[in-house]
Amino acid sequence: MYQNILTYVDMHKKNSWIKSLPHCVELIKRPETRLHILTCLPDFGMPIVAQFFPSNFDDKKVQQEILKQLQDFIKTHVPAQIKTKAIITEGTRRDAILNIAKKIEADLIVLPTAREKSHFYTLGATAAHVVRHADCSVLIVR
Repeated sequence: MYQNILTYVDMHKKNSWIKSLPHCVELIKRPETRLHILTCLPDFGMPIVAQFFPSNFDDKKVQQEILKQLQDFIKTHVPAQIKTKAIITEGTRRDAILNIAKKIEADLIVLPTAREKSHFYTLGATAAHVVRHADCSVLIVR
């Protein structure tokens, strides 16, 4: 049914993946389906971000370390038989999700809702933006 599923995780915020990642795994019915797992870093080139780091700060080294952590995360939380791709990008989550979805030709984006139980009928800013602007289906997992 799906060829390319995209999901976003923040490895340090369990609520960003604890429900949505298992949902992604459950949706994969064919061996050729690929699960793309995205995480975002701040845009180190932006002046507001860059001012907090020393001038000799090596953002490529940080990206390599985060990529390794994401790959380890995938090994721990995604069954080995599922084809996965770890993706690291810089910038805002909403723009990164939309840009990567286009790049990989995603046919489904799976995101968690960031809201607590008292706000069941509202979406977070990222999810709402992605739902409005995505070229493919978006599944929001509560």
